[in-house]
Order: sequence, then structure tokens, then C-alpha cells
Amino acid sequence: MKVPVTFRRFESGDETAVRLLHEQALRAVGAFGDGEGLDKDLDDILGHYINKGGEFLVGTLEGKIVAMGAFRRLSDTEVELKRMRVRPDLQGQGIGGELLDRLEKAARAKDYDAIILDVTTKQPVAQRLYESRGYKEFKRVKGEQFELIFYRKDLDYYRQHDLGL
Repeated sequence: MKVPVTFRRFESGDETAVRLLHEQALRAVGAFGDGEGLDKDLDDILGHYINKGGEFLVGTLEGKIVAMGAFRRLSDTEVELKRMRVRPDLQGQGIGGELLDRLEKAARAKDYDAIILDVTTKQPVAQRLYESRGYKEFKRVKGEQFELIFYRKDLDYYRQHDLGL
């Protein structure tokens, strides 16, 4: 049975719930970093995302935020997918995929041609989601706390072939 999650744009007042979900989801897979400034973008979501050509969506269930995801503008043609999170007890039910579809659609509507993203090697479920949706790995980087895998997807292909995605 599909979970009846409602998606909407981030609103003022969502900050605390977004931060809690972010930490909860990353701690569940052992990927929460304690470095200073790692999550500074969450201090000003409107300024980092929405007001700069990006997007930030939340998914709600029974009035509570259970999913979130965003993209930020990197250039006139490219965005970076950020902060994709689903409450751990709701993962594996299609919520992340639906959120990703909505973010890709929003990026195409803003005429971006490509999305890049990174995930830690501690997030195999996220890796499978992105790979199943056509994202291709292009680089790995070992950081102080985690190894990151970088992915890219060309959105222009879908626009050129009028696939309506």
C-alpha cells in the first residue's frame, strides 16, 4: 500500500522538523558528520536554495515532515541535488523516488540540463535509487569522515526526446 505523503515547497516554520529529519536519517545509516559548517545551508534554506534558482521540497504525512529534498543552482545549466532524506521507518516505500521525480521535474521546468549529487558509501539504498533512475557515477573522493560517490544525470536528454518526465 502506498504511503499517502503530500509534497510541498519548504515554508518558514519547517526548520526544526527539517533539521531533525536530516540528522535522524543520516544517523540511521552511520553517515551523520560532526564537522563544523557541514549543515550550514539548513540555517537559511530560502537563501541557499529557493531564492537562488533552486528548490526545497518537504513531504508530509499526518501533518509531520517525513521526507525532504532540494537542489541548488551551480550554473545556468546544472544543479546539485542535496538533502534527500526520508524518515528511516518509511524508507523503501517509494517516497524517495517520488520526491526525486518531483525535484527532477522542477529542475527541468527551470531549464537546467543536468543534476549532480554525492552520497557516502554508507548509503547503499540511496546509491541504488540514483543508479536505477539513470544517474551515472563519475568520481569518488575519500574525505576525513566518509568516502563520497559523485553521480550525474543529463536532464536535457528527456527534454530533447519529449518524454514528459
